[in-house]
This record gives sequence, C-alpha cells and structure tokens, in this order.
Amino acid sequence: MPHQRCRCYFSLQDSVATTVMVNDKEVNVRTITVEDRTGKVKVSLWRNIAAEPVVLGDVVAITNIVVNSKRYNNEESLSSTQFTKIERIAI
Repeated sequence: MPHQRCRCYFSLQDSVATTVMVNDKEVNVRTITVEDRTGKVKVSLWRNIAAEPVVLGDVVAITNIVVNSKRYNNEESLSSTQFTKIERIAI
C-alpha cells in the first residue's frame, strides 16, 4: 500500500532508541509500539521527532505518519515524516 496519512490516538507500550546510518550520516530513530482498542503497531520516529518526551503509558495523538510500503516480519508498521507531530493527551 502506498504512503497514507493518518491521525492516530494510542497508548505508548514500548520504546527503543538507536542511531542508524542513512546516506553516510548518523540519524536518530526511535521505534515505539503503540496500542489502541483495535491492536498494536510499531511506529518509527525519525530524526528530531525521535527525541519527543513521551513515556510508556502516555496516551498520544500522532499526526502525519505514513504506512510503510514494506512489511518487516510480516507486520505492518508506520513511520514519521518531516511533518509528524506527537501530542500527549490528558485522560
């Protein structure tokens, strides 16, 4: 499926930060697992958005993310874009 934009509300369940090489440059990426009543999905947060101060258990709204066209381990996943925003939601 080509890139699609969506707005999602999730509870943050897991978070792993790392640095990867992209075009011979180190780039920060944080992979979070988020969950709502329909299931769980991994979201890769790239570059500056990887440093967003969200912690496990936070309820967040994520805007301007895209569905990855390739599956890893036969699972769908999402990625941030340069326009992605994460907002903590008070419940």
